[in-house]
Amino acid sequence: MDRARLVFREFDRASSIGEIVAGNWTVSAFDVISNDYDAHIACAYGPNDTTRGTLVVYSGDNSDDGIRQDIAARMKTMWEAWE
Repeated sequence: MDRARLVFREFDRASSIGEIVAGNWTVSAFDVISNDYDAHIACAYGPNDTTRGTLVVYSGDNSDDGIRQDIAARMKTMWEAWE
């Protein structure tokens, strides 16, 4: 969960996120870059007590798939930087 929060904080510094909300298993970023995009990282334990993170970036019907893919790629790069 700490790593997920770090990714969103770093992304917020580089671009912008309206709000970051953390729960027990997920961290959510609302209004990523604009009001049209949100992102969630869900973390769960895998085999041998490893942590797995799943990133979901979504938006409204009028959004641009290229922007959504760019957000996901940038967040993935940030995630991998802390491995």
